[in-house]
Amino acid sequence: MRFRGPLAALLVALAALPVLACADEATVDETTEDDLTATNKVVPNDVSLLVPLPAAADLDALIPASATGSKGVLVPKTSFGALPPLDPLSPAKGAYTNFRVVGLRIDPCFAVPGAPESACKNQIRLVLQPLYVDPADSKKVLAADAAIHVFYDQTRESLLAFVKQFLALKKASGGYRSSMVGLHPLLTKEGPRGPFAKGLRELLLANAGAANLSRITFLTREASREEQWKLGGFDFSAGKATPMKIATLGGETVQTVSNAGFGLSAFNVTVTPPPKAKDNLSKLLNNSSSLSKSEALSVWQSALRIENPTKHSPDTMDCASCHLTHARGGVEQAFAFDASTDGNTFTSAITTKGATVKNGGDLHAFSYKGATALVSQRTINETASIVTAINALLAAK
Repeated sequence: MRFRGPLAALLVALAALPVLACADEATVDETTEDDLTATNKVVPNDVSLLVPLPAAADLDALIPASATGSKGVLVPKTSFGALPPLDPLSPAKGAYTNFRVVGLRIDPCFAVPGAPESACKNQIRLVLQPLYVDPADSKKVLAADAAIHVFYDQTRESLLAFVKQFLALKKASGGYRSSMVGLHPLLTKEGPRGPFAKGLRELLLANAGAANLSRITFLTREASREEQWKLGGFDFSAGKATPMKIATLGGETVQTVSNAGFGLSAFNVTVTPPPKAKDNLSKLLNNSSSLSKSEALSVWQSALRIENPTKHSPDTMDCASCHLTHARGGVEQAFAFDASTDGNTFTSAITTKGATVKNGGDLHAFSYKGATALVSQRTINETASIVTAINALLAAK
């Protein structure tokens, strides 16, 4: 792929950079000045990038599903058409033209962290949501309660090349300190029309599109009386869609989550079909106040294990379980359980703070509900794990 303009100049500059020894991973409080513009290591906001919602006047600056690069259309209409109706409730109506990129994640070994390179799925993943102008405020953009997560296969070489080019863009805009996963610092600082956003758009469209699209998963809010969502996905091969079988549920391809609590922190959630794995959250989702301390401890530890990417992956847990581990908060508070001292909790030298999902109606793991950015603990833990893995790969080159 031939790059033009500012990105081409950046890549030439990157090639001339000396190879430096990779420093140990730093927490948010230990970042050095050199880390601001480091091109030999990543920090959390490099591997999990959340796009700030723009002002209404800048909505068209965000990357649409229809954007096209050397790999083809980012999300082809035919692939989008395989999905169920998305977001029938908001003014966006789930229309293809309203879907914009709100999140980027990179992963050198999806679903099987720590596996040999030959067994790894190297991926760039994008989160898109239907966005619309707030009917009550013409200057404000909102996200509908729906999202798609789009997977683009990479080789190990192309993924690391993408990372290095991303780091060059970061350096050119002055960089940023390591911080908790959340709104991307440079997109917040420069806005959606700034040089970093423009370079990132060019870089993404050179590496993601119809040619390497392999999966789309979806979260869609149903038009029902109570809060209700459907979760599922499709695998794609040569453009042909096949319903994705949800892990641990046999041949099931769609899971429904209903919340009679209407977004309240006290969970009153029903999952159909229900979780079936050994680490089962069902007792946390309804009437957890009736659990004994030993029962509460057991299911709370299951939630910690599901959040831990060294213990579970998308191939070992169902969709709803992955999106509802924050239900552990009720018993955690009631019984004064301490996740920081439990052996099932994921630990890392990288900061794992910053989760914002709290309520029964918060199903988004790395996207928006209205104007609220939602980030799950599972996403943060995965991010920390990926930072460590990518930095090891960069150091080895």
